[in-house]
Amino acid sequence: MSPTARRVFLVVMATIMTFLMSAAVTAINTGLGGDFVWRWLTAWSMALPIGVVGALFAAPVAQRVTRAVIEHLPRRYRAEL
Repeated sequence: MSPTARRVFLVVMATIMTFLMSAAVTAINTGLGGDFVWRWLTAWSMALPIGVVGALFAAPVAQRVTRAVIEHLPRRYRAEL
């Protein structure tokens, strides 16, 4: 995957994840009252930039950790991945 494609993928994933998580946390913390959608979209508008920046910085760390975990798996499990 090209570096540009990786960045686009991270932005798309962060968008989806912040969309879903902000909905869940807003519903849990404040309920599904009449203004739920407004509260959710307000929370999402704050979570999205944090999520995108966080994903861009966390991706290299997650890749290194993943490689380290895979390298320590027995060979029979690595073949399945």
